Amino acid sequence: NTISLIYVSESSIHGKGLFAERPIKQGTLIGILDGKPTKKDGMYVLWLDHESGFEVSCDLKYINHSDHPN
Repeated sequence: NTISLIYVSESSIHGKGLFAERPIKQGTLIGILDGKPTKKDGMYVLWLDHESGFEVSCDLKYINHSDHPN
């Protein structure tokens, strides 16, 4: 039985965001990225170096940082 640690919801900063359902201990796996390699920039591209990116297609694409994390 897996308890969800994260959820997608409306964000006051930028459309949608990924939020913690409850406190998450450092080092806890919250998901596995799904997507495809890319060399083109885009809204949900995670850059691995100056030439290689990964276009994220799962809910983890909404992850960001917060000055006031929950």
